[in-house]
Amino acid sequence: MQVGYLVAGEDPVKDEVKEGKEEKPVENKPVIKPQPKKYVTVTASSLYVRSSYKKEARAIGSLKKGTKVEVVGQVGNWLKINYKGKTGYIYKAYTK
Repeated sequence: MQVGYLVAGEDPVKDEVKEGKEEKPVENKPVIKPQPKKYVTVTASSLYVRSSYKKEARAIGSLKKGTKVEVVGQVGNWLKINYKGKTGYIYKAYTK
């Protein structure tokens, strides 16, 4: 773009577009498809829900045999779940 006076009827922005100096559109980000929800069922008679993925972690609750829970993540052999509005962890070996 040149610096100078504008002449009536000229539009420097439109003139730049005509000259091929328009900005290129931003590429679209890849679409992330939602993953299907994963559920497991508790197979132990009672299974502690822990605050962290370690057996020494504080228990924040427990689940009875046959309870179906949604898995939102996994750390090693521990399944991350939502438990009463909190993040909890259960040991995978006691689920199917």
